[in-house]
Amino acid sequence: MVYAENGSEPVGYVTSAFYSPNQGCNIGYAMLPNLFSMIGTKLEVHLPEPYANGRVPAEVAQTPFKVSENPGTGYTQTGRKLET
Repeated sequence: MVYAENGSEPVGYVTSAFYSPNQGCNIGYAMLPNLFSMIGTKLEVHLPEPYANGRVPAEVAQTPFKVSENPGTGYTQTGRKLET
């Protein structure tokens, strides 16, 4: 579950998560309301045992996390993976 920083009620949920050796940290994708989806928003994610058995800090980050060595047409034209 995903919580607002110091919040008591869940505001979203993690849809997938993995460790990124290139970034040196965990990366998770989550479903969040627009209110909590701004880049830089501080959140907390509950991790089960044996990972943390509690909440850990998280932050909404911009993608892509690193520039591709072989970027596609969309990225080379817009600087983003997807137009928004």
